[in-house]
Amino acid sequence: MAICRRYAGEELITSEFNMLELAYALTRDYGEEKAVEILRIVRAFIAIVQLRDEDYARASTLRFELRSRVETSPS
Repeated sequence: MAICRRYAGEELITSEFNMLELAYALTRDYGEEKAVEILRIVRAFIAIVQLRDEDYARASTLRFELRSRVETSPS
């Protein structure tokens, strides 16, 4: 719970891509109507940033690098 208090009151920022992932999970778990209801509530409390193509490419590069480290690390 200390983590929750640490970030209480901070601005929440995400991208449309993350909203899509959230929408998918909510629809899967609760159905389309409930998912829309929850998404509207979430949008009221977050800032959605418009990412550039370079941001998506850089994030993909980082993901590849991290995956490579996991796959090549000794078990």
